[in-house]
Amino acid sequence: MRRWGLILVLLILIGIAGWGIQPPPLPSPPFQKVTVCPEGPPKCGFTSIEAAADIVTGGGIIEVLPGVYVENINIGKGLTLQGKKSLHYEQVIIKAKNPEQPTIRIDSGVYNVTILGLEIMGSNKAGIEVDEGVKGILVKTNQVLDNERGIWIKPHAQAIIDENILAGNSIAIESIAARVNIINNTISLQFGVAIHGGEVRLANNVINNSLTGVGIVADSLTPTSVTLERNMITDNLRGIEIRTGEWGAIVLKGNTLADNMLGGVVWVRSLEARDNYIINSDSSKAQREGQGLIVLATAKIDLVGNVLIGNDASGLILGLSQSGGIKVEKNVVLNNGGYGLALLNPNCIHTYVIELLETIIPEEEWDEIEDKLYQGQLQDEVEGNGNLVTGNKEGDLCPEDYPWPPGFVKEDSG
Repeated sequence: MRRWGLILVLLILIGIAGWGIQPPPLPSPPFQKVTVCPEGPPKCGFTSIEAAADIVTGGGIIEVLPGVYVENINIGKGLTLQGKKSLHYEQVIIKAKNPEQPTIRIDSGVYNVTILGLEIMGSNKAGIEVDEGVKGILVKTNQVLDNERGIWIKPHAQAIIDENILAGNSIAIESIAARVNIINNTISLQFGVAIHGGEVRLANNVINNSLTGVGIVADSLTPTSVTLERNMITDNLRGIEIRTGEWGAIVLKGNTLADNMLGGVVWVRSLEARDNYIINSDSSKAQREGQGLIVLATAKIDLVGNVLIGNDASGLILGLSQSGGIKVEKNVVLNNGGYGLALLNPNCIHTYVIELLETIIPEEEWDEIEDKLYQGQLQDEVEGNGNLVTGNKEGDLCPEDYPWPPGFVKEDSG
């Protein structure tokens, strides 16, 4: 009876094929979650993360067990790549097999990739490279160590970089004309965060022991809007260096810049700085620096509620190169080694400040700005009140004969 039943099924299938009708395909394995381990089967499905990334379905999960994986991983679909720690806190370590390629690369056009809990190292290009147009990327709780770029985010990508440790990379995070949230990371050694245009928010990061904590650059092709909030930027040669000119709108809010050689130098269209602490910039590391914050804007400077204390040179140096306004309100500027607040006037600044501005402003623009500097045209109208400016070694305000508004400086209550 079974034999006749099998023959009947075969005749039906042959008949269907004869009529040009194909039987339904066998289902593909639902590889929505796969496991990778150094031992391979039967403990897990794969020994290679790259092989697992090729086979897992879009939206699937690759769980990587502790061990050392020497490979380059190319991600061409949305997925989650997740390291799993052992009970003994052993790590998932991924080293680039070919150092001239990214350790992990997310292909252009891919959406929704999550990378969690990995230690990523050994690339002369990038630990993680997020290609152009990639969206929905979350990189969280990883250690990204000793790469040329820790995380490299290319134009028009969208990413969240959260709770990672980045150390020993030539550049910890580099973002080019992208939309990025950089939050809750610890960044140290070499160069911190490099931003080339785009819309970027840096919040609650600790950035220390680097050449420059945060560097921001833009040109006419990459307008820039960057917000720095509640970051701890300490023990760098320069805390922040921002050179965006007409193309940059920058907000600094609630940051601490402490014990850097230079707190910050900023050349932007507009700067809003509120409730920041800029303290103890130390000129002894280079003999000439030590300023708290130097700002040259083309349109607007708005400083409210900042504290600048104990910097080796001047606390605040401000200038405006075009029409606009400077507002300085309710700031505390105490016990700095130079002036408390100086305008960009040749009588108020040291030669080094001029040389520094010359290095961050393009030559074709600097020539005009330098002429304005020596003609006293960078000290646009200053308004504000309620500032506590006292105890500064070279003087509290410069130039003294500038028409500072009534109530600009309040009495020291002791």
